[in-house]
Amino acid sequence: MTFDTNPDRAAATNARLARRLLVPVILTAAIGSLLLAVPPLRGVARDIVHLQLAWVLAAIALELGSCLGFVVIFRLFFNEVPAGAARELAFTEQGSGALLPGGGVGALAIGGWLLRRVGMSTGSIIDRSSALFFLTSAVNVAALIGSGALLIVRAPDGPYELMRAGIPIIGGLAAAAAVLAIPIVIRRSAHRRWPSWLVDLAAGITRARRSLLAPSWRLLGATGYLGFDIAALGATFAATGHSLPSPRWYSAT
Repeated sequence: MTFDTNPDRAAATNARLARRLLVPVILTAAIGSLLLAVPPLRGVARDIVHLQLAWVLAAIALELGSCLGFVVIFRLFFNEVPAGAARELAFTEQGSGALLPGGGVGALAIGGWLLRRVGMSTGSIIDRSSALFFLTSAVNVAALIGSGALLIVRAPDGPYELMRAGIPIIGGLAAAAAVLAIPIVIRRSAHRRWPSWLVDLAAGITRARRSLLAPSWRLLGATGYLGFDIAALGATFAATGHSLPSPRWYSAT
């Protein structure tokens, strides 16, 4: 193992780390001041004081695991970007998705802009970003369909539960079928002049599908991205002294 002994480079690295640590500290202080200064939010501050610290730390650790899961799957599709830059881009996209009103769409826009700055072509950005988006979304749809199917099988309320769980299942399957149909439609009507962005989008969908046919350990990142996020939600419920609400059929077993 080698260490960087250049004092100027080491000082620049330390300064960069200090700036990165300073931002969350300032944001935390600002949020804390807001909670204490605005009367309607003081009740929130009192509730925060009574949170169970162990569960709060567990929720933070689980959410960090979700973020790292996204980094892992991000690097599957952006393997040409240097590892350090790829990690920064992945975390930036997640932060943008959490803060910007557009959510995931805004995150993709910010990520695309940053990828252009590192020299990636627009076509490649659309291709790979759509592959990343559709694969992570596929995990969400699979979880929705699986949960709905389990609810139908185990629920005691018959047709009522069938309708309540069946509609999301049908919606998820329809959305997945529509997405998978895009490359087929474009391929079978190649004589038409499709917009270049739509062609690149279709290429990304195909890339996402092919990634499942050539499994990589990085595909686990997509599962961890959702799974750790759900676990973090459960930990936050526990931190308030409440458990996650359970379906009646589950609590009865």
